[in-house]
Formats: sequence, C-alpha cells, structure tokens
Amino acid sequence: MHLELSKPEFSQFIDDQVKAGRFHSHEEVLEEALSRMMAEEPDTQTLAAIEEGVAQLDRGEGRPWEQVREELRSTYLGK
Repeated sequence: MHLELSKPEFSQFIDDQVKAGRFHSHEEVLEEALSRMMAEEPDTQTLAAIEEGVAQLDRGEGRPWEQVREELRSTYLGK
C-alpha cells in the first residue's frame, strides 16, 4: 500500500522516528500509531454494561456493597 500524507510535518515526524532508531521503518511508525489509536477506542460493550448498571441503580435495583462482597468472597475464596 502506498500512502501519501498531506501534512509535511507528519512525514517529517515519521522520518525523524526512523532516523532516531525508534523504529525500523515508516510502516512500523504508522502501525504503532494505529495500534495506540485502536487501543483507545471505547469498548461499546463495556460502555453499554455501565449504562445499564447506572439505569438499574436509578431504578433502585442496586444491592449494598457488603452483601456483594460477601457473595464474592463465598464464591471465589470459599469463605
């Protein structure tokens, strides 16, 4: 794939990263940048679960932390 960047400062930054030895190639710089961007993408399933949890609390469906803690201890620690 051939990629042409419209901003010269982007090309310069990529060149500088390779010349400094931080990356072996221009492709490696772009792959790292894309990997970081993808890692920052919001996880829509997690966000939906959080929103549902907040809605449950708003409806009064929450449980006291002490009760949940004891259930977790019982389930995972056998206490």
